[in-house]
Amino acid sequence: WAGNSAFLIVVVGALAVLFVRRGRVNDAAVLVAALGGAGVINALLKLVFQRPRPELAYVHLETYSFPSGHAAVATATFTTLAFVLGRRSGGRRKIAIAAAAIALIALVGFSRLYLGVHYLSDVLAGWSFGLAWASLCLIAYTLYGDRRIRLPHLNARASARPRP
Repeated sequence: WAGNSAFLIVVVGALAVLFVRRGRVNDAAVLVAALGGAGVINALLKLVFQRPRPELAYVHLETYSFPSGHAAVATATFTTLAFVLGRRSGGRRKIAIAAAAIALIALVGFSRLYLGVHYLSDVLAGWSFGLAWASLCLIAYTLYGDRRIRLPHLNARASARPRP
């Protein structure tokens, strides 16, 4: 389930709402961009390559195989989430966050191979694409810097508060 798009949409949606409520709009935006972009681009890549799935699988799916969408979306999402959470953490907590992200990404890839729904090259390509997409999102996030994304309802609340 950790690589399932529907599951990740719910998790990322909840985290995005939490980040926005805490005033971390940029964190929410980069997380949504990582998940959404990886999902859309991966779907387009499947249409370009049109590689059939392995015939001997526990689960038979009608979609194309290359690259693995579960591996790509999980890699992009968990890498981005680990970066966003890790940059505000220190020491052991940062290591634990990175280890958890790596473990989840590895388990998602392994599950695709175990179920027989992908070839190893599909999973490796999904990981590579997911990491590349997360890197692009995080480069933009880092370059954007401390500038805040303006949300109208948050600006109205901020202007309604008395200034000291």
